[in-house]
Amino acid sequence: MLAGIMAFTGGSLAQKVVHVQLAPQKIGFAPAGSKLPADGYIQLHLKGIGKGKSYSEVSGEFLRDPNHQALAQQRQSLFMGETLRGMLLNAWGWGTLGNWARVTGIVLVAISVIVFIIPLLAASRRSSTVGTRASEPAAVAEAV
Repeated sequence: MLAGIMAFTGGSLAQKVVHVQLAPQKIGFAPAGSKLPADGYIQLHLKGIGKGKSYSEVSGEFLRDPNHQALAQQRQSLFMGETLRGMLLNAWGWGTLGNWARVTGIVLVAISVIVFIIPLLAASRRSSTVGTRASEPAAVAEAV
């Protein structure tokens, strides 16, 4: 029961932290949905900006020619895009982890309640059966 409560509380905390991080940026989608924009929309635009090259490839070219303005702009855009993508994926990961922890907490609490109720039901059944069996020998003795 305690593990379930702790998992649910931890999951709720993780989801609250994700919300607190996204709300000031006015990101209005659910944390679980942030993987799609990060992997789809942002990644697609980053490939277009770098013409298929990664930030590290463009940055390496820029370091060889620091006066190349187009490379400087591509490098900066790729850096900002990859940073945003990383932040959104981080928020998605923690939001997903928090959601799974909450679900796990609910399942653990439900299992612990069931495990607690089973012995109670067995004890009440046993006590009702013992009362019935105690009266059986007297009924048999009267019949003889």
